[in-house]
Amino acid sequence: MPIHKLFFDSLNLEHFLEKEVSGDSMANYMRSFYNPRNYSFAWFDEEGLTVQAQGFWTAHNMVVKQASGSSIYGQLHQVIDTLLSDSSLIIDKKQLEETKLRFTKHFFNYLQFAYGGKIVPQKVQWHIPRRKLKPVAILDSFLNNEKGDWKPLNKPYYLHQQQLFRYKDIKRSGRWGTITTTSTIKPGSKDNLLIAIKKRLQSTGIYSAGDTTDFHNNELLIAVKEVESSFGLKADGKIDSNLIRQFT
Repeated sequence: MPIHKLFFDSLNLEHFLEKEVSGDSMANYMRSFYNPRNYSFAWFDEEGLTVQAQGFWTAHNMVVKQASGSSIYGQLHQVIDTLLSDSSLIIDKKQLEETKLRFTKHFFNYLQFAYGGKIVPQKVQWHIPRRKLKPVAILDSFLNNEKGDWKPLNKPYYLHQQQLFRYKDIKRSGRWGTITTTSTIKPGSKDNLLIAIKKRLQSTGIYSAGDTTDFHNNELLIAVKEVESSFGLKADGKIDSNLIRQFT
């Protein structure tokens, strides 16, 4: 367990909350976090940023940058990024205290931003119980991890997150394109639209064959059935307007 040798006055926390925190929830999170630890620093020690601070920041940067233009990206990012890139940089005591409190506030905001959920599962018929976030407990647990590995949720969550980033990269690169159809393309038939469909499925990794002809071959049949099953459709390998709408 890391030993923290830096402490601050509890009044400084109250001044910070009055100046930079709106809403009781955030204020309660920060008080509940700092009070039991006797107002010791969480993200800095005598040598600078802790292993935990560096581990969290590196992992969270990927998510924040993927959500370009997000309000969660602010001045704190510039300060921490600078500290990470220049270990010789020294900031004064006042800035250090403000930075460490902003870091904690940012941590709690990030939990809600990245893991709070923006979709109500029941509305899209996902019968999956949503795990209730416990921000203070998550932060305490993470800081007790000497390796600084930031993985608060289970492996399937991060696998889904990686796929989301992949689709966003595809969209940004312009490889997505537009596909429309009013007919049905059956296995074994030919259609010029199949060229675009194969390229689309190749970009997502579902269709691994190198063939991009206009023929609905066996490899495409397997890929289309996989897509149909993922959307809860009948897996018959037929490509129609309903299927196109699902993955456009």
